Amino acid sequence: MKKKFCPKCGKETDELYGGVCLECFLNDMKVDWLPEYLVVDVCKHCGYYYHGKERFKNVQTLLRKRLKNLFKKHKASILSLKVLKSKLRLELTLEKSGIEKRIVKKLPLKFHYITCPYCMMKRSGYHNAVLQVTLPSHVSKEDIISLVEEEVKRLNKRDPMAFVSGIEEKGKSIIFKIGNKSTALKLMREIKKRYGGKVKYSRKIVTKKEGKNLFRLTVSIKIE
Repeated sequence: MKKKFCPKCGKETDELYGGVCLECFLNDMKVDWLPEYLVVDVCKHCGYYYHGKERFKNVQTLLRKRLKNLFKKHKASILSLKVLKSKLRLELTLEKSGIEKRIVKKLPLKFHYITCPYCMMKRSGYHNAVLQVTLPSHVSKEDIISLVEEEVKRLNKRDPMAFVSGIEEKGKSIIFKIGNKSTALKLMREIKKRYGGKVKYSRKIVTKKEGKNLFRLTVSIKIE
């Protein structure tokens, strides 16, 4: 069998891969297309991580999604992805001409603290619905407020507009300013399920958009 030599390093080899020996071929498989570091937006109020308009509770989920298209472009696969304090540890495989190479890479993370759009709305007092709860003497205001806060916390995991931007007490009533209408309706149903009561609906024009009236919903529930 005729001897083969690698034109790059000069070593004798049984096979050539892309015109060079396997060692040189693997050495040429690099991840220089990865960025030097990654910037991650995190809300300083709610703690969610943001990629554009998308929000993530887990920073690893966000990073995996951000890197997906980049890895696909360079025919790489993520084996594992872990965040260790301010660094991202990546274990990945590269594929070229049927040859795979496993690489471990650490990328610095820079956290950019922001106020997300939803916390900005909440802090400014924005609300698209009002929930008014009128109480009898045997139901405490503290119990209703606690119930609403617990439910909002649960609903907010799926709906970022599920928030309370203000609470007012007026006589025997508690008035909650709610981020959106669907949350106000879900809260009303939960209160009625636990305490019963009569429900009324009303709406008020608050502004116009493209010539159309925009309404704010008020849901009133009277517990008896």
